[in-house]
Amino acid sequence: MNFLLVERYARLPYYGKLKVLLEVAEIDTSGLVAVLGLHDTRQAQSFLESGHICSSCALRYFQRAEVLLWLLTFVLRWSNWDLEYMQGLMKPDAFWLSTGDPPPWKGIGLSQYLISGGLESATLWVQSQRNN
Repeated sequence: MNFLLVERYARLPYYGKLKVLLEVAEIDTSGLVAVLGLHDTRQAQSFLESGHICSSCALRYFQRAEVLLWLLTFVLRWSNWDLEYMQGLMKPDAFWLSTGDPPPWKGIGLSQYLISGGLESATLWVQSQRNN
């Protein structure tokens, strides 16, 4: 574990943390548009730079962004704060030790699964692993 990296990460604002984890997960702004349900990549870029999303629709997006950040942070912790290992966990052939069913993204990869609308089911699977 790189303690300097962890300390720098911990000091980032929430949108900075999400930006770092999205880069590791190889989810670009168009992928973030799909995961959060935003209207365009300008909204996604604005959010990653300042944490701002249009005020009339912000709550829904912030809630989804919070869930996404929680999920990606779980993967980072699962990897023992190793960004390369975390990146490997995002791939289709990643090995996930589970106590029950395999993850719903098996064969497609977590990044692609999230982009294709799997945020809720991925979160439910992770929660089921935490409860076992």
